[in-house]
Amino acid sequence: MKSSISSWVSSREPFRLFFLIGLGIAAAGLLPWPLVQLGWIRGWPGPLHAMTMMQGFLVAFAVGFLGTMLPRRTGAPPLSPPELALLSAALLGVPICLSIGSERAGQLAYCLVLLTLGRYALRSLRRTEQKQPPLPSFIWIPAGLLQGLVGALLLFTLALWSAPPWAYGLARQLAQQGLVLSLVLGLAPMLAPMLWTGNAPPPPRHAAAQRALQAGCAVALVASFVLEQVVSIPAGLLLRGVICAALLWRVTLPWQPRQRAGLHRVLFRVALWLIPVGLLSAAATPLHRVACLHITFVAGLMVLTFATSVHVTLLHSGHEAEAERSSPAVATTALLLYLAAALRVGADWLGMHFLDGLTTAAGLALLALLIWAVFLHLKLRRG
Repeated sequence: MKSSISSWVSSREPFRLFFLIGLGIAAAGLLPWPLVQLGWIRGWPGPLHAMTMMQGFLVAFAVGFLGTMLPRRTGAPPLSPPELALLSAALLGVPICLSIGSERAGQLAYCLVLLTLGRYALRSLRRTEQKQPPLPSFIWIPAGLLQGLVGALLLFTLALWSAPPWAYGLARQLAQQGLVLSLVLGLAPMLAPMLWTGNAPPPPRHAAAQRALQAGCAVALVASFVLEQVVSIPAGLLLRGVICAALLWRVTLPWQPRQRAGLHRVLFRVALWLIPVGLLSAAATPLHRVACLHITFVAGLMVLTFATSVHVTLLHSGHEAEAERSSPAVATTALLLYLAAALRVGADWLGMHFLDGLTTAAGLALLALLIWAVFLHLKLRRG
């Protein structure tokens, strides 16, 4: 029994724990929609849903991935048992605090996650600098963690007095989109060639200039949040979409030859294209920007997270050969997520059936989460 538990709670392979925690948090973020439809919850659950998904679900997968990748790439020690326990408790505390109406406590738990992960990431990246220079895009990792921390602290303090709406909006953007998009922009240049060709990216040329360029883009991303909240919503979304398109599309060009089989590799590539598409669509149709942003959130970030989790799980659980094949479970999960994204985007045009559309989209996503969780559990157990 003890060895079975230790195989799941492993400091060298924390993805085993945090991927499943993330799926549980995602279910908690989607359940309010059918519960509202049934009349069991009163009030609009939109903010609860957004914060749970962005600050809980996606961050849990980021913790699992970074906690597994950084020791292997940098030679740094893995997450310690106290760090694993702290991260697990704080991540679970985010949806629990939000569900009982204590947003400030939820933001404190979120800060605890970011501080623990940020300390570990900086310690690992310093170890990389002693061996070989990190990829220039890795500058996005501390930049994203800093954005998330600043946003969460602002949300905590702004609740103490009456602040203008733009201040709340800016804080939420930093805590949610700022962190998640930064992590994607930082890790995609490493992951895209590894998934698509099987080879790690070559050492960077003109690393200092590239690092300066990436830092400038990080500043521009923060500026896009300010621009959206203070000056013009379409202008801010457009700037953010252009930044993501310029950095993501260049690492997954459509004419690059496919050297590895596996449906999850295709899903990863398509998701990198859809993340900017959602932002640019929201900029073009500001009245429907929330709906269009779900192209980024569901068809982009959620599918990207799914594809990455499949790859990491198969390669670290003794199922390397299956990474070259297309599993029916992977295809079904992806189809359900794409249907959920399409229905959520189209719900704006359903009129009086708007809530029905949201509930059905959440139901499809919940079914996808169930298949996703069973797939990961079976692979990890057999591995």
